[in-house]
Amino acid sequence: MESVFETVYPHYELILVDNASRDGSLELAQQRFGNCKSLKIVKNLRNVGFAEGNNIGIKHVSPNSKYVVFLNIDTRVDRKWLTELVDAMESDESIGTAQCKLLLLDNPIYIECAGGMIDHYCRVLELGKFEKDLQRFDKIREIFYAKGAAIVIRRELFEEVGRFDPDFFLYGEEVDLAWRVWLRGYRVVLVPSARVYHKGGGVTELHSDLVTYMTTKSWFLTIGKNYGLANLSRAILLFQPKKISYLLYQSIRLQNPSHLIAYFKALIWLTRNLKRIYVKRTLVQNRLRCVSDSHVRSKMLTPKAYQREIERIMFHKSVASMDR
Repeated sequence: MESVFETVYPHYELILVDNASRDGSLELAQQRFGNCKSLKIVKNLRNVGFAEGNNIGIKHVSPNSKYVVFLNIDTRVDRKWLTELVDAMESDESIGTAQCKLLLLDNPIYIECAGGMIDHYCRVLELGKFEKDLQRFDKIREIFYAKGAAIVIRRELFEEVGRFDPDFFLYGEEVDLAWRVWLRGYRVVLVPSARVYHKGGGVTELHSDLVTYMTTKSWFLTIGKNYGLANLSRAILLFQPKKISYLLYQSIRLQNPSHLIAYFKALIWLTRNLKRIYVKRTLVQNRLRCVSDSHVRSKMLTPKAYQREIERIMFHKSVASMDR
């Protein structure tokens, strides 16, 4: 919050959404920044998750705001980050949403994320992860999705495509949002001159069963809503058997079936909520879609390109570890 209030920009407001925290952070924020006229604090009575927490926050945005930025709490922003973001959006009306270049907070010579990509099977990766911040990501470029840690979106478009889907709760909501932005005929880009430093990680890393449950649910929700029927069927039939085989292998090797159980718990949730998912799919396919699947797939990575990027990430991760 200190870095946000040092932002060089003529007019903005900061909305702090507290998701029923119990660690004293809200009280600390009120104590240190409560007198700032540009700050609004929204306190939720329960933890409604990342997606719905942001949706609640936007209800408190001033009605004449043209853009909304979503910023994680574990970030520190460059003084000119907001100017760079808005200038990029103003320069091209085809840009619907954009991501800042995220650098590692603890070691900012390394990139934390230079934009999100998925392949045709909706497997997710973050471009540039662990690479040194050299010249590969120095120009505005298309990405498939903007990582939710630091993104901007046109406010009218955010409302038009249906905000974040609260059924995601955690993981994948920004992929789903970006897919709907593409389907609406807009673009998603990285703005590398808008620099934000991101800590990353969190408590979910300690609970991998939760990660398996949430990512499985998010995967099916995302393709179930946004893919055409042919590509939806292809993705499920070609990818999910491999996923089940991997989880089964891990269960046997580690003698711990918890990941596999979490996977099937996600399937049970999806089965129980099929009607609601179908209603959302109908809305996206019949009312929101303006472009074809082939157009959206051209913005994705092929499976081979996805594998090359994964190998690049693993290489740079090992190099970064040795540097540290």
